[in-house]
Amino acid sequence: MRLYHLERYLQNLPGTEEEKKKAGEEVKHSMKTLKTVKDEFTREKNMANVTNTYWTMVHQAREHFQDELQTLFPNFSLSDKSMKLAEAEMDLFILYAFQTILFYQKELTKLDTVGQAKLKVALEKSHIGDPDAIECVIEQEVEKEKRKICSDYQKKLLDLKADCEQKAKDAIKSHNMMHTEIMQDALAQKEKDVMKKMKRQLEEQLVNEKEKYREEMAGLLGRLKGMDELMKKRAGQEKKAVQAQLLWSACEGLVSAITCDRDCSTISVRSIAGEVHAVQMAASEDDELVQAVVNSIPQIAISRGIFGEPALKERFINTARVARRVALLPEGGASLPVMLLSYLQSLLVISPVNPVPCHELNNEPINPASLNTFEILQRSKYWIDRGDWYQVLRYMNLLKGAPKVVAQDFLEEVKNFLETKQAADVLISHASASALAM
Repeated sequence: MRLYHLERYLQNLPGTEEEKKKAGEEVKHSMKTLKTVKDEFTREKNMANVTNTYWTMVHQAREHFQDELQTLFPNFSLSDKSMKLAEAEMDLFILYAFQTILFYQKELTKLDTVGQAKLKVALEKSHIGDPDAIECVIEQEVEKEKRKICSDYQKKLLDLKADCEQKAKDAIKSHNMMHTEIMQDALAQKEKDVMKKMKRQLEEQLVNEKEKYREEMAGLLGRLKGMDELMKKRAGQEKKAVQAQLLWSACEGLVSAITCDRDCSTISVRSIAGEVHAVQMAASEDDELVQAVVNSIPQIAISRGIFGEPALKERFINTARVARRVALLPEGGASLPVMLLSYLQSLLVISPVNPVPCHELNNEPINPASLNTFEILQRSKYWIDRGDWYQVLRYMNLLKGAPKVVAQDFLEEVKNFLETKQAADVLISHASASALAM
């Protein structure tokens, strides 16, 4: 039944049709072999039943003998191979066996003696033709022959029984060995199938685990790369932020040096070489704007320094005083009377309360050529007081003749100041923008 169940169970197992077909053929072959062995066992069993009839008679005699022994020894059993008896019981058992053997020997001798006597009497009477004697002789001979036949039968029966038992044992042993081999083969095949299935499942699971591990490692690697890039980016941003802060500080120092927020009354020329060098050191190598702006600063401003606003105001006062005195002189110079007249004019000209008309402050169109030296200087003074050096430069460039020659150095210093201040403003704006971007 288990093989039939196994055949049905094989249909539900996972696997290819070829593997299922092969397993089904193995099961059918095992069933066929088992059926052959079963038929052979049944045939041998039927042959063994012949001996059971004679074994019954032997068993009855054995039971009779056992009953007699139970009377003498209540706890004795013939099936007990050890036959553990006390010394007194063993003596009694030997006595009983000896008396039984002696009894049967006496009976056998008695039968022989009586039989021989009967035979002798029968033979003596046979001379006179006594029918009873003849019948007695025949009966005696028949009994003797019967005993001989019975003895031979018993001997053959024992031999046959021993032979049948041996054949039955051999058949059972052969059947057991065959069954064991079949079961071993089936178990071996089943073990191979199970191992193959387990190996396949293990390989599939291993492949899945490897794929899963690969995916996890790829995800982890991606996250690590992302973190690494983020950290690098963060480090770069922090580096740029620090660099931007340093650049802003350096630019702020440059602006402070140019505007001279600190007390510069005792210093006419302010050196900015250290501040410019600090800006160059704070800027990154690939910052082209800083390099271009630094290169646009006049070299004289870096090497010599620049005049701050207080120094420029003082120079403007001196320049304006001289320019008023030579206001009537041409660029190439003039005679002494003309120079005296120009000097007298400078003394007599009074500065107005409002040096710049309202319409000019409202950016209405004017004619620059109509302005004289005194008007130009008055307007320049107005814008100097308000810190608009670009307007001062525009008006001072309108000077002509000797006043222009007198103001030439002042104009150069104003240009250097404005160019340097403009570069500093650009740098501070760039540094502030970079810092805000970080």
